Amino acid sequence: MYRRLSISSDMGSYSCRVNPESIKLDRSIVIETKHQGHVAGKVTKHDTYEPDKLSFEHIIDGPMLDPNVSVMSVQGTIASLTTCVYEINTGTHESPICNISYVDIPAGKKWRCTSMSVNYTLFSRFGNALRAKVTLNFQEHITPEDLD
Repeated sequence: MYRRLSISSDMGSYSCRVNPESIKLDRSIVIETKHQGHVAGKVTKHDTYEPDKLSFEHIIDGPMLDPNVSVMSVQGTIASLTTCVYEINTGTHESPICNISYVDIPAGKKWRCTSMSVNYTLFSRFGNALRAKVTLNFQEHITPEDLD
């Protein structure tokens, strides 16, 4: 079963079908370690939380493979996604800050894309991409105000 995953930023919006099993949320804690004098071993203590990391993969099919897809080509869909999550905003001179909406993704968090990978997996006899597998990696965007 597929569910809609939506991404929006000040640069645009994107909606896709994602297999729920392909979403990965990483959380980690930084542990501080110190030597205690001349004693063997180290003392450990919680230091801080790292920003959450989110990654997922999804397939983009062109209209020749999926009748439910709009007339936009695979390349056009990838260009739209790239604008939404990856391209530099000329007004802020930064990459977009994204809202990601999906049932299993923590609500209210802001995300920034850290990498985007496109693997073209099927082509027409003329060499046009008919299918691509896109992998997106995000890191939680945290401002000083969020830490107060």
